[in-house]
Amino acid sequence: MPDGEPTTPSGVYVDPDTGNLTPGQSGLVLAAIRPDCYVPDVTSHLTAGTLTIAGRDINPLDLYATVLRHISAEASRIANGIPEAVALAIAPTWGPRRRALVRDATQRAGLPDPDLVATPVAVAAQLAAVTGQPPPAGACVLVCDAGAHTLQLTVLQQTDTGGMTILATTTVPNAAGRDIDNTLATQAAQPIRDADPPRWSRLLTPQELPDHRDHHALWQSTRHAKEALRQAPHAVIVLPDPHPPAVIDHSHLTAATHHFHTAIPEHVTNTLTAADVDSTQLQAVILTGGGAHLPNLADILHTTTGHTPVIPARLDNAAADGALHATHTLTETRTRDIHLPRVRLTPRHLIAPLLTGACSFALLIQAIVTADIHRQVWRVTSVRLPLEVVGAAGLLAMLTAFAVAYLAPTTMLSGAQPDTSTSTGTLIRRAYSTAAFLGLCTAAMYGLAVGAFVELTSSTYTRWTLLSALPIAAACLVIAALAPRIPTTRLPTWLHRTRLPLTATLLAAAGIFAMRYANATPMDLVPGGVELFRRIGAAALGIGIALTITTTQRKLLQTVTALILGTGFITVASWGNTPALAIAYLSATTWWAVTITATTISAAYRFPTADATAQTK
Repeated sequence: MPDGEPTTPSGVYVDPDTGNLTPGQSGLVLAAIRPDCYVPDVTSHLTAGTLTIAGRDINPLDLYATVLRHISAEASRIANGIPEAVALAIAPTWGPRRRALVRDATQRAGLPDPDLVATPVAVAAQLAAVTGQPPPAGACVLVCDAGAHTLQLTVLQQTDTGGMTILATTTVPNAAGRDIDNTLATQAAQPIRDADPPRWSRLLTPQELPDHRDHHALWQSTRHAKEALRQAPHAVIVLPDPHPPAVIDHSHLTAATHHFHTAIPEHVTNTLTAADVDSTQLQAVILTGGGAHLPNLADILHTTTGHTPVIPARLDNAAADGALHATHTLTETRTRDIHLPRVRLTPRHLIAPLLTGACSFALLIQAIVTADIHRQVWRVTSVRLPLEVVGAAGLLAMLTAFAVAYLAPTTMLSGAQPDTSTSTGTLIRRAYSTAAFLGLCTAAMYGLAVGAFVELTSSTYTRWTLLSALPIAAACLVIAALAPRIPTTRLPTWLHRTRLPLTATLLAAAGIFAMRYANATPMDLVPGGVELFRRIGAAALGIGIALTITTTQRKLLQTVTALILGTGFITVASWGNTPALAIAYLSATTWWAVTITATTISAAYRFPTADATAQTK
């Protein structure tokens, strides 16, 4: 309920000063002040290319995306997580062009690729789900959708697989809700038309701001009055000053709908003929849309078809609920069957692996440079170096490989041309299995490089780098094996939860580097003194560990954990405790590896998550 109601206006307000887009009820309120800056129905402008609103050129897809983003924000707030799947009910006459534009707008809103369901199919699916009695295979259903922008008649046929196919669709001209509003407004404004024809002309085609405001107020009042007549014998339409309000009743509404009601029987017959269906072959007639309760409409359909129309109990969300029911009956698509578009790799996408790799190399060099090497003549007899720093360098090398692999399922490595030969599941499997191999190889090379530079061959260095990298490598192998099984609808959420915690990684690396620098550098060469530098490093390491182990938790828990560990690490920071604090980070990354492994298993085998369980309860 993004505006406290189960539905939200499909209009968007464009701020004339800043260009900011305001959807929902807030946009509708602002429209009362500047109606010329308001787009009342974004879907009707999808193919317009560019709109000029308030002196600004606006892409209609941005308007559509703003409405979707408004709804998505409320959904994310209620569910405590981004939507894993999106179903949109669209007009049955929309073809490839509008469908492609809708998908583009949905992606702009930051939502996963939507399932597009024709509104008549969605409404029929909703009724079948509510009653528990879907039509038998081969049965036909007539859906009359009396919407705000069109009145459409659609014939559906139940398929053997449980879905419904569209046989024919007809649009009844001048029969939409806005057409009725125009007629009622014209009737109510009879005093203005008689007394001041020029002003009425300005109301119909406003040019100046006062005329825009009067037009907006009159048509809003007319729409509210029309809806009030569902439950009241009379309603009031407020006219612009100085004219008194006009009172309308059901006779006015009947007169406003008479011109198309008389034409509906012919359009029903033509639609059935186009579908090659006789009225006796109809299983049911469904009447939906905001105009479903218009006077005489249900009676006309009953007389024409011989079936009493079924009206959904909740007209405001019948199509939305039905879209989910319709997609639920489809065979669930796996990621290995999906071919996602590829986009060109940009420097922005390389930030995570580049920074992580740089930190890894910096720790390796620091471990080597600060090593305490003892020689006897020309032979090295012993070496003392920070093994925990060597292990952290190997770990960061593995995390660099993980960050590179993460770019593959986010389609950043395949150039600008679509790739239809490699499916997403295969891409994920190749990327993460390669990351596991290359990360371990790099970690092993780090251990061998340390031995080569200090001129002392020892398996200890390689053991530290490999053991530190092993948990992440194991997680990569699990992802490579199971990620192709993850349903498409869960893939965006899975990607979000398995993303490398870059900030935590950089803080931890900087903290380890700073503490080792304080331990290995003479006191007079450390800015601010050794203790201050060591404690700053310990604080950064503590915060990095906190962010690593709470990546999937709420911000409040992350903040509290960061404060506790950051303060605690400052307290216990000392020369002797430095190795233990660094090893704590290695343990934290092991926990993170276990977490993303569990997330992958849960997504692949559809185990309920904690959030989902809480919502169910």
